[in-house]
Amino acid sequence: MRLLQIRSNVGIICHGDADGICAAAIVKSVYHGAVIFFSRAPQLHKDIRELEKYMKQIDVLYILDVALNPKNLQFTLERFKKSKLKTEIYYYDNHLIPEHLDLEDLKTHVTEYRNIEFSSSAATTFVEMYGDSQEIIINNRKHAVLGAYGSISDYAKHCSLLAKVNNTWDESSIQFQAFLLKQASRIIESDNLKRTIVDKLSVGILPSEISEVAKAALEASREIDVAIPFIKKNAIKFGSVAVIYECPIASMGHNSYVAATITNSRIGVAIKKNGEFSRLVLRKRKQELIHLGDLASKIGKKFECDGGGEMANAGITCPNELVEDVIRLLDEMLAEL
Repeated sequence: MRLLQIRSNVGIICHGDADGICAAAIVKSVYHGAVIFFSRAPQLHKDIRELEKYMKQIDVLYILDVALNPKNLQFTLERFKKSKLKTEIYYYDNHLIPEHLDLEDLKTHVTEYRNIEFSSSAATTFVEMYGDSQEIIINNRKHAVLGAYGSISDYAKHCSLLAKVNNTWDESSIQFQAFLLKQASRIIESDNLKRTIVDKLSVGILPSEISEVAKAALEASREIDVAIPFIKKNAIKFGSVAVIYECPIASMGHNSYVAATITNSRIGVAIKKNGEFSRLVLRKRKQELIHLGDLASKIGKKFECDGGGEMANAGITCPNELVEDVIRLLDEMLAEL
């Protein structure tokens, strides 16, 4: 267990989903004055620079649950190298690194890098800060359950910390709180509201005690019920892939999973256009042992577009005219697995 010293100038860059929020809350429980920026893989190098401009001086920077984007990898590594000259960089993640990047080379660009397969960044962050012995989990319950929430929200059911927390505390209560946070984070778009949620979670306030979380979770659940009839009517099966275009409600992740289930497909893809580009969100059926993040990364490399993610969920952003080619290649790749 690594004991951390309190620093005054601490920055956090994290993903804005439930896992990223939980990971940030764990760090913020140690560094109460930390400044939080939310980011995604394609813009990580830019957000590091923006945070540096905003804070003027960063002694410690935590990067949590943000993947390395193959397209922008060189820019990101260069930013790491420049920032490391004056900043300690702790990078905890659960995404695959780009296949052409050597892990040992990556580690030279940051102070510490951790990526634990089948874990989540929240759980990884807790273990790195505190450890995961039974005594530590009991004495640091409010932080340990944050790691569990992140694991649940990121489908990391094999995470060792999650198993230990479930065996120590009431599993049904932990699941309830995690699903509230997961549902809410799907539709909360305001970064300021997410920062408020991080602050409250960091001092032990439960998701169910945060009115904005409870309200958003209920709204997200209602949207799911309304979305299902639309998906039943409009989902298209393409080989082993279910496709749902432009569902106007509920999260794209939910819609892609429901499309796969309804059509009895191996994976589902929800697609939305945004100008000249389309966003594709992939989800797999629970029984599938494929790694969606790996597939999305390879497709992104093939078509020179953004692609990546985790084992159970991934995303691709490509020009509109390439959508059908992406779906076709995805089906071909599945046929080989």
